[in-house]
Amino acid sequence: MSSKYFSVSRPIDIGTFPKKEQLIKFENFSNRKKISTGYLAFGVLEYPDKLSFEDINRFELIPEDLNEYVDYFFWDKYDKDKTKANKSKDRYMRENIETLKEYRNQDTFAGLILLLRENEDSKITK
Repeated sequence: MSSKYFSVSRPIDIGTFPKKEQLIKFENFSNRKKISTGYLAFGVLEYPDKLSFEDINRFELIPEDLNEYVDYFFWDKYDKDKTKANKSKDRYMRENIETLKEYRNQDTFAGLILLLRENEDSKITK
């Protein structure tokens, strides 16, 4: 199964995405499109495997997969430390379970993303 990543900072061009020989395809949109995480994207890249969080960060990409996005979000917020990020994600979900229940008509991770996006400018307690 392939993995897709959205370019939200700029149109896709030379030097704006990981140069992997396995790149399946890319597409620049004629107009920016709103994606499931709420960002506006310039285009989409498709790879046969997941990219590293380092590549996602370096090229300012947003994963299409909501689970991967949430994992990346916490990794980025917690000093690129996967152990701290996983503990913080688990704690954040437990602490906000009542709010997440309000999103019961949506995927739990979609609800979490909405919560995170609402609080993106405020620092999440470590």
